Amino acid sequence: MARRLGVVETLALDPRRRLYIVRCDGRELLLLAGNSHDALIGWLSRSEGER
Repeated sequence: MARRLGVVETLALDPRRRLYIVRCDGRELLLLAGNSHDALIGWLSRSEGER
């Protein structure tokens, strides 16, 4: 069975906050995590080569 969820990339913004690109069911989303607040920034659009 194939995995549906995975972390593609992370970026430390400062000692407390990180951006995550997460793949879910073949789509990617951008998450901001840190401090006591986590936020879904949005779904990323696919590049022309992936359509």
